[in-house]
Amino acid sequence: MGRMLFFRTIRAILSFVFFAAGIAKLVGLPLAVIPFDVIGAGQWFRYLTGLIEFGGALLLLTSRFVGVGGLMLAVTMIGAVAAHLTVVPGTPLPAAVFLVVNLSIVWNYRTRFFKKSRGSQVFDATI
Repeated sequence: MGRMLFFRTIRAILSFVFFAAGIAKLVGLPLAVIPFDVIGAGQWFRYLTGLIEFGGALLLLTSRFVGVGGLMLAVTMIGAVAAHLTVVPGTPLPAAVFLVVNLSIVWNYRTRFFKKSRGSQVFDATI
């Protein structure tokens, strides 16, 4: 019971953070626009990232799609870490922390993706 409450709380906090970050990118706050200018991929990439963050935040709040949302946001954070290590000035530490937290959520909810229905066979890849 305590572990699930912990992960639900973390999901709620993470959803709020990514919701705010996604909205900041979508409305064009300067703090969100400048890194995408530095990357040089164009502002369409900022909109795409904002939509992914906004959508991932919503999916984290659902019990059925929490893993999908966590994976979406984890992949986004891998890109953020890579951008900070290569072209964007500043530390990649916040993105790396969010990456680890997202992956821990995905790991905790992994059984929802791999539930085996009754009577089904497990695929054997040792042919």
